[in-house]
This record gives sequence, C-alpha cells and structure tokens, in this order.
Amino acid sequence: YGARPQGDPRANQSRAIACQRRALELISVDTDGDGWAIAHTNLGLSLLERAAEYPAVGSSVALESAAKETAADIEEAIGHFHSALEWRSVERNQRDWAHTEINLGLAFDRRHKGDRRNNLERAIAHYKEAAQGFEASGDMALFAQALHNLSSARLVLAQLEQTPETTRRSLLRDAAADARASLQARPVSVAPIEAGRAWRQLGDVLATSDDASGAIQ
Repeated sequence: YGARPQGDPRANQSRAIACQRRALELISVDTDGDGWAIAHTNLGLSLLERAAEYPAVGSSVALESAAKETAADIEEAIGHFHSALEWRSVERNQRDWAHTEINLGLAFDRRHKGDRRNNLERAIAHYKEAAQGFEASGDMALFAQALHNLSSARLVLAQLEQTPETTRRSLLRDAAADARASLQARPVSVAPIEAGRAWRQLGDVLATSDDASGAIQ
C-alpha cells in the first residue's frame, strides 16, 4: 500500500501504516532486530508520505485540522526513525543505517514543530550522516540523493532572515559543493532526471549567491 499507484494516496498510506503497526505488535527488537528496525523505518516513511498528502486548500477549519494532523504524523515519524536507530548502526549495516538517517533528515526538514533554524540544522546533520553511510556502502545513487538533500537544506537555512551574513556565505559555498558532488556521483549519463534536478539545485544556489552567470550556465 505504501507504493500503490492506484487509489487515494492518503488512504493507501493509512493502510500501509496500519500494516506496519501490526508488524510491530508481532516482532520485537529482541526477537528480530532487523525486521523491527525495518518496520519502524517504513512506518516513519509512510507517516511522512501521508503528511505530504493532507489537503492544502479548503475551509480554515479543514486547513487547521490538516495542519495538526500533518505535524502529528511528522512528530511520530521522527520517533520511529529514532527507534530504528536503536538497532541500526554503522557497525551492523552502513546502508540500512544511512537509509534511516536520510529519512530522519527529511522529517526534520519538513517538521512544523519547534524552531525552523534548529530543525534545518538537525536535518543537515542527519543528511551528512546518510551521505557518509551511503558512500561507504557503495550506494552512489543514494549518496548523490543525500548530497542533494544536504544542498537543499543548506540553501533554505542560508535564506532565513536571522542567518548572519558570514554564515550565509559559508552555507551557500557548501550547498554549491554538495550539488556539484551530487552531480559527480550521479551524472546525466546515469540518471538524467535526477541530474537535471541537481543542476537546477546548483542554479538556485548560485543565483542566491548573486552568481547570475553561473546560475544561467
């Protein structure tokens, strides 16, 4: 249901969530650590996917309710990713650990609760961990995606009004470097669509850095 293309996306994710909750009732970290961590990670991911499907238009009452449900799903997702990391580690399986880390970064990136700056800084920290894990495990596609996410989060943080100018410039330099590294790890010849997105990300960073000619190129 989590990957089902037919039907209502939010309803599909709700059914996936119910299945994953049931799975966690049947296994524990003591009986099946890997399966338990997978269930927590998948449950967290389905909660994030459902959070993205709440309506963005409607009455003020409906929108307020949707915002509360979205925030609640993201908070629960963060808890499940943290639970998965009680078992998953660099020593056990670098790729599995990185997979949970990148999703935890995504959750903080999208988080409604708390300070936006702090959430972005936490997202960046988790994306860094994910990039290291994917690179070490040899998964270059996900390594490139982690770098792309890292570049995006740094760009958003750089654009916050309260970000000091020196910090802003440093974030933009790092964001450009991440985007370029993402393109190197996953070039146009391998993944044209994803590479195109990375080029657009690099262009956005350069434009924000007042490098109009570089952004156009």
